[in-house]
Amino acid sequence: MYFEHYFTNRDLDRTAQLFWNQATCVGTGHSEIAHDYNVLKELYRRDIREAPNRIDYTITKSSLYTPSDNVAVVLCELNVCTKILDQELKLNKIRLSLILVKFEVQWLIVHMHISFPTEAHGENEAYPIKELEERNKVLTKLVEERTKDLQRANEELQDKIKEIKTLHGLLPICSSCKKIRDDKGEWHVLEAYITSKSDATFSHGLCPECFQALYSEYSQKRNTNTPNNSE
Repeated sequence: MYFEHYFTNRDLDRTAQLFWNQATCVGTGHSEIAHDYNVLKELYRRDIREAPNRIDYTITKSSLYTPSDNVAVVLCELNVCTKILDQELKLNKIRLSLILVKFEVQWLIVHMHISFPTEAHGENEAYPIKELEERNKVLTKLVEERTKDLQRANEELQDKIKEIKTLHGLLPICSSCKKIRDDKGEWHVLEAYITSKSDATFSHGLCPECFQALYSEYSQKRNTNTPNNSE
């Protein structure tokens, strides 16, 4: 019942009902010691407030001692897992001891002791809240930096996309004059068409074949005036 009410359901009232009205307890935090029932209940209240989510647990070791007919001692070791501040928290080998006394027909816890295998707890902490908060700050900073990097990369990409205009698809071109027909059926000079569809600009020259065809006479004179390297 203790594990169900405390770990699984995080039910303060039902957990408190399992304790004797003069019960004591010792927890892991620096201030987690209760010499009376009211302080004990307040410690449980803070515990549930700091970790309100369900705590999944696995009992790895357990033993039961009955020094007398109306006294029982429960010793166990367990692993727990929960979420605090949206972060998964796992604690292994938690040690829990309960001393129960039978009052007439009802068994009640008269003393409880629990210890976590960590020294990360701060003052007045049932769990290492400050450590988790610091971890959150680091993760938040990393996410912000990564987001800024992605935003910068996206802006650069958008700038590149704006700079680039792509020609695609089939272009009808005249096999004689090389004009290109647009999607409206109008014919355009090749240079003008490409310039209108991209950021390219043209400079003009003559390839060797065209130079020979257009200026063959000048080409022959230039070759005649060129000294023979073999002489």
